[in-house]
Amino acid sequence: MKKFTAIIVLLAILFTTATGAHATEPTAATTICYTEDLGNGFAMETVLVISDSIVRSNTRTAEKQRTFTYKDNVIAIIAITGTFSYNGTSCSVISKSISRLDTYSGWSFSQTYFSSEGGAIALVGELNKFLYPDVPVSFSLVCDNFGNVS
Repeated sequence: MKKFTAIIVLLAILFTTATGAHATEPTAATTICYTEDLGNGFAMETVLVISDSIVRSNTRTAEKQRTFTYKDNVIAIIAITGTFSYNGTSCSVISKSISRLDTYSGWSFSQTYFSSEGGAIALVGELNKFLYPDVPVSFSLVCDNFGNVS
């Protein structure tokens, strides 16, 4: 009788547990990752994630995240995200955002500009900390007429 009751309870839990609903559309993603030595103990790791929209064939979203380190300690993580529309003749920015801006260990980020034009998004600024050299921050997302994002 105990096994029967346990099975009924497990089945009740199984069928009454809510599954999470997701508001986002399914996508296929490509990830590109590389690291650059900036000199003087500074380094930068870049991760570019490009997601194709399964629902809209001519729309692509990309996020470029850069992690800045000084002597192997993370000092900042900055990311920009853009959604692009392309048709083989042109590409345009649908939306753009600074999706992450975290600084650590007393470092701060001074933004010079964040803009978009045509099929490109650009962020320029610098990382600052008293008695340390400024670290220039400059990166972009560029989409060509065929949806290739770099």
